Amino acid sequence: MHVDASLAFVGALVGLLVGLTGMGGGALLTPLLVLVFHVPPLAAVSSDLVTSLVMKPIGAAVHLRRRSVQTGLVRWLALGSVPSAFAGAVLIGTLGRSPAVQHDLTVAIGVLLLISLSSTVVRQVIDRRAGNRGAATPLVVKPVRTVLIGVAGGLAVGLTSVGAGSLVIALLLISYPTLRPSQLVGTDIVQAIPLVGAAAVGHLLFGDVRLAVTGSLLVGALPAIYLGARLSSSAPAKLTRPAVAGVLLASALGLLQAPAWALLVGACGAVAVMAALGGSSTKPAPHDEPSESPGVITVAYRDGQPRTRGALMAAPHLDSLLAALSEPRRAQMVRLLEHRQLTQRDFTEQLQMTQPLVSFHLRVLTEAGLVESTICDRIKVYRLNAGTLSLVAQRLTTMAEHATRTAQSPAC
Repeated sequence: MHVDASLAFVGALVGLLVGLTGMGGGALLTPLLVLVFHVPPLAAVSSDLVTSLVMKPIGAAVHLRRRSVQTGLVRWLALGSVPSAFAGAVLIGTLGRSPAVQHDLTVAIGVLLLISLSSTVVRQVIDRRAGNRGAATPLVVKPVRTVLIGVAGGLAVGLTSVGAGSLVIALLLISYPTLRPSQLVGTDIVQAIPLVGAAAVGHLLFGDVRLAVTGSLLVGALPAIYLGARLSSSAPAKLTRPAVAGVLLASALGLLQAPAWALLVGACGAVAVMAALGGSSTKPAPHDEPSESPGVITVAYRDGQPRTRGALMAAPHLDSLLAALSEPRRAQMVRLLEHRQLTQRDFTEQLQMTQPLVSFHLRVLTEAGLVESTICDRIKVYRLNAGTLSLVAQRLTTMAEHATRTAQSPAC
């Protein structure tokens, strides 16, 4: 099979964006195939879906290893998306390949891209407002709402190949605003596998898959999505989302046959808006400054960076533990570690603290013996120190026994 270098390059670009942001597969690839490579719309949709079916599991495996997938959401999403995706593929295949159908499909893709972009802007607005919330709250899955999101995303993907990432991930954040960006990306990529699989089967049976196009795309997409998924834990989304938004709007306007100047102005405007919504000050918020308490390490800021001005007082082990837990943010961090291991990035996103401040508090907790770290897949993760907690439990049990005996003895 002949490999088209330009198609392989496009596949690499799209694979990298999907791995980084969880969006951009159908929303970018289908319009590029139609506008740049002049692939018929139905063939572009069919080939894109088969490409995504092979590409998505690579990124999903990385996110599953890094525990950034909400499996409870994936199950309910798949319940709605799989049958609707297959139904959409059968519907578009049954309608035929006439010029009128191809034109309507092109317009539908363009309109859906605009809806996806609007949803992404809403997502950014919610992200910005959610920056004021305090500690993370447990995720409560809403089955009916989640199934409906799956139905909407599945039908859109089956008809146009657009929506597995850009639409579903935006709808997820609207319904679950407490989801962290890494969880959104990981959950979306995993749920897209059965969704895209159902749609791809439908298009293999009733669509117009071009194996030469699909093979060339996969040559670039497979290594790129692996790299993108690996980088997604450290690359800031505020750098990638504006670029994706610009390409989305330009693609949508191109499919709707807008003039060239409108494409340029629209793309630049989308980049500017998303950059403005995603921007945030790096200066620590006033409430991030630890208060000074006797015997506890205190911090002063210089150019936005914390510096130590004291040390833990010499005290018995239990006194050091209590001193470490006297700071409210460190107590929140310990509560988060009760249920699972976390990375520094997890703490930064869930507690809305700066990375230097998170590092400082983790160092205090580690020195006190409450927290320990280990390397998992070349990433440092933190967990509670079970040995220390066992000793504390024994110490407190002994104190409780002494207190009980004291209470039972005569007062005078």
